[in-house]
Amino acid sequence: MSTLSNEDVEREGKWLTATWHGDIDITNSDALEQASLGALQNTDAGLIVNLTNVTYVDSAGIRSLLTMRRLLAHRQQRLLVVVPERSVLNKALEVGGLPAVVSIHRTLSSAREDR
Repeated sequence: MSTLSNEDVEREGKWLTATWHGDIDITNSDALEQASLGALQNTDAGLIVNLTNVTYVDSAGIRSLLTMRRLLAHRQQRLLVVVPERSVLNKALEVGGLPAVVSIHRTLSSAREDR
């Protein structure tokens, strides 16, 4: 478990799942990005960021996800993001361009099947 109150980290084999909570904005997005990437090992296949419990995301949070995607792609690792179908985040993530470059899953089990 991370020391950040907005993130729980769980390892399953060569995959890491970071579950973010609450509001993700300019006050915490960089810290969440660094904590998630910091927990990832070079030998890991990828990272799942679970946004199921996130109630708000601003442009800084979207930028962090896009930055993580770019860095992981450079390391030949995958980034999968979980956002429920009825989540209030969907419109913001769409406007921010995330679905165009990151695999979005509606459930954590769906993301885990895609690994």
